[in-house]
Amino acid sequence: MNIKKGSVLPAITTPFKKDNLEIDIDAYSKHINWLLNNGVDGLVISGSTGEAPHLNREDRLKLLQSALDLIGDNKIIIAGTGAESLNRTLEYSIDASKHGAKALLIITPYYYRHNSENIIKYYREISDKLNKPILLYNFPQITGINIDVETASELIDGRKIIGIKDSSGNMINIIKLIKKLGGRGKILPGNPYISLPSIMMGADGVILAAANIIPAPLKEMINRVVDNDINDAMKIYWELIDVFNFISETGIPGIKRVLNHIMGYPIFTRPPLYPYPDDTLSRKISDICIRLNEEYK
Repeated sequence: MNIKKGSVLPAITTPFKKDNLEIDIDAYSKHINWLLNNGVDGLVISGSTGEAPHLNREDRLKLLQSALDLIGDNKIIIAGTGAESLNRTLEYSIDASKHGAKALLIITPYYYRHNSENIIKYYREISDKLNKPILLYNFPQITGINIDVETASELIDGRKIIGIKDSSGNMINIIKLIKKLGGRGKILPGNPYISLPSIMMGADGVILAAANIIPAPLKEMINRVVDNDINDAMKIYWELIDVFNFISETGIPGIKRVLNHIMGYPIFTRPPLYPYPDDTLSRKISDICIRLNEEYK
C-alpha cells in the first residue's frame, strides 16, 4: 500500500441516529462524498474519532463496506482495528482484512499498562498472523502507553509494519523518529498543531480529526509544504488555528456539531459522549470552516 507524500487522511467520524443511536449510513455516505470532493487522499475509519470503543463488530463491518462501496480502489481505506485485548484486535483485524481494508491502524492495548518489551511482543504476534500492512498507533493521552522512538524503530520494517500514526503531539519524538527510520516507514502525525512542522521535517502525511471539517485547506497547506512554498503554507496554518483550538477543547462532540452546520443535517454521538451545544462558538467555527473549504477547494 502506497501512502504518497503529502497525504491527508481524515480520521472520519461515525454518525449515529438520534432515535436509536444506530449508524446513519446516509449521513456517513454524504460526508465521505463531500470529503472526496474536497481533495482528501483516503479515509481512516473506526478510529478514535470514529468512536471505536463504542463500535461492535457489526458496526465496524458496516462502516468498512459502506466506504468501500463509495470509494472502491480509488482511495486508501485504513481501518482502525485495535482493541483492549489481543484476541479482540485479531478478530477486528481479520474482519477488516477479509473485507477490503488497505491497511490496519492498531492502537496500543489500553486499560492495563504495558512496558516496551510487551508492546513489541504484542505487535509482532499480530503482524505474524495477518497479511495486511499495519500502522502502529501512538496515543498516550488516552491509552497511558507511549510508543517511544526505539520501540517504534524496532517494530517498523516497512513491509508488514509500515509506519506509525503518532497523536502524542510530541514534535521532538517526531523529529527523532524521522531521523531514526531514515525513510524505512511512514510517519503520520495525528495532532493538528504539529501537522505543518512535521511535514516540513519529513513526515509523510497526516491523519487528522480536523480533516473532517477542513479537508480542503488542510490539503492545500500540505501541498504547499511539499512544493516548498512555506510562507503560503504558514498563512493557511494560522487561518486554521482557531479550528484546531476548538477541536482540542471540544473533541468529537464539537466536530460533530460543526458537521451539523456544514452538512446541513444532525449527526449524533453515542453516550457517554454527549452533544456539544449549538452555541455562538460552534457557529463561528462552522462559518470559518465553510469559508476556508470554499476558498481552498
